[in-house]
Amino acid sequence: MPKTTYILLLIIVSSVYVTGCEETKKEEPYPVVTSKYLKKPNISDKPLPTMKLIKHYDVISVHSCESLFKKLGEFKLVETPNNLKIFWDYIPCVAGKLLDKAKSSQQSAYNNNFQAIILEDLDLLSFNSSLRPQLSKTTNTFKTLGFKISNNDNTVVLFETKDWKFQWTLLARGDFNADGIEDLLVRFLDQAKTSNYFSAQLLILQSNDTDKPWSAKPGLQLLK
Repeated sequence: MPKTTYILLLIIVSSVYVTGCEETKKEEPYPVVTSKYLKKPNISDKPLPTMKLIKHYDVISVHSCESLFKKLGEFKLVETPNNLKIFWDYIPCVAGKLLDKAKSSQQSAYNNNFQAIILEDLDLLSFNSSLRPQLSKTTNTFKTLGFKISNNDNTVVLFETKDWKFQWTLLARGDFNADGIEDLLVRFLDQAKTSNYFSAQLLILQSNDTDKPWSAKPGLQLLK
């Protein structure tokens, strides 16, 4: 074999080998995954309980998923106990809208242990709840508050006492905020057993590192 031909062949083989290594090292995307608890509805003008939205001092009412989405660019949800109770009926269509926008992720801090994330890693100071008066910089997780999980399910996490019920349901996983990192779409129920207090929230849980805490952001904020 002529020397020039041998050198050319060596270059080609080396190039293929290096390219192949780069391809095997490239991270595969994490696809959007939904749980059995997420039932995607049709976005329609079907009447729902009237809910209040606010912009500065202006308060308006919406009565359907369609009317809610039309006003979200200007208005935000009024976080009163009654409004948050009514929001329970809007969660399926809001979750469906978020799912439409979700993308596959290039990175993920999710360790397939939803219970541990909610119990130990979720920063309760990052969103509003009935627990806020009890929280501080060092006491800001369910674990540091002394809660113990009341069920054995890695998709639904329940904390239950004689007076209160906190329930977390994992609806979907995907990139909901377009940063390339996998988020968790969850439904949070905050309910008193001895009064009429009932709060329902749809939250996006975010973390960019398995060693860092998870934070929560209202799902409605991502639809503006």
